[in-house]
Amino acid sequence: MSSSEEGQVISVHTVAEWKAQKEKLDASGKLGVVDFTASWCGPCRVIAPFFEELAKKFSGVVFLKVDVDELKSVAEEFKVEAMPTFVFIKNGKEVDRMLLQYEDPTCFVSSLVFIYLLDDDENVVGDYHFVTDLKVSLFGGGVWTLDFLSKLLFLLSKLLYWCYLSILSCKIFSLFGIAQSKATELKPTDKNKTMEMKVCRKLITQNPPDPTPTGSSLLLHWGKMSSSEEGQVISVHTVAEWKAQKEKLDASGKLGVVDFTASWCGPCRVIAPVFEELAKKFSGVVFLKVDVDELKSVAEEFKVEAMPTFVFLKNGKEVDRMVGANKDELPLKIDKHIGDVAADA
Repeated sequence: MSSSEEGQVISVHTVAEWKAQKEKLDASGKLGVVDFTASWCGPCRVIAPFFEELAKKFSGVVFLKVDVDELKSVAEEFKVEAMPTFVFIKNGKEVDRMLLQYEDPTCFVSSLVFIYLLDDDENVVGDYHFVTDLKVSLFGGGVWTLDFLSKLLFLLSKLLYWCYLSILSCKIFSLFGIAQSKATELKPTDKNKTMEMKVCRKLITQNPPDPTPTGSSLLLHWGKMSSSEEGQVISVHTVAEWKAQKEKLDASGKLGVVDFTASWCGPCRVIAPVFEELAKKFSGVVFLKVDVDELKSVAEEFKVEAMPTFVFLKNGKEVDRMVGANKDELPLKIDKHIGDVAADA
């Protein structure tokens, strides 16, 4: 990246320009953010000045802009279906994406900061100069410490009540005092993958950090159920787990609701807290969650084509499904099928 391009949004108008910028980005090892926009898109025009301000603030990040009507092939390559869509790229791979609500640009900043902070084992905590202005404006100066990270997560979790932060890191176990033995109990190990921890807004806001918190003040919630699964959403991560849960559900005669979701899906994050609340309310119903990228074969088996998709199962058969994050329709469907279960009993 030339010095003239740093701190600016680089508009790409041809496929040749896109390939050149993409190759340069991949070789640099920097984080890149691609704004897929359109001239006719109102929210795109509203967020454009904010995107330009972020480019000035985060000078170590590469900001690219692609008009989907100019570069349809690039938009299709990244499966862009709505605008504005922001795709985060690092080391040649997509690491996150966001369909941005223009009235809530805070979520954009949070993803930008979190991806930079927590994307590898070596750089979980450090002094990141590119966000100095953000740090000073929110908390004052200082390096990125566990205490500071705790405060940052607390603030952003309050602002973004639906936002789950995934930390893909093994070394973070020692930073937060988590024993490896306990981690392996919570989620099966895989030499090619790291463990996943999720920071839950509900836990953080109910137990806010002290004015001068220690690392242990940051509460971590693991995406694995305790021995008591009733009233909770059961996240399924392997085909073996899915088969076991499916067999258990079929044998029970209970109604089951499977949430087919994806980590990059904005509506999925919006509906997730609702799904968890419904699990607490309908304790006689089995609530399962399947990530379509983790379990592609299961998603294909149920012919899932869009996320979120909720599939209703009873006695081994699909009895209904709902596509989309409709928080009003979902409990109504559960009520309906609970009644059907009672009638069959």
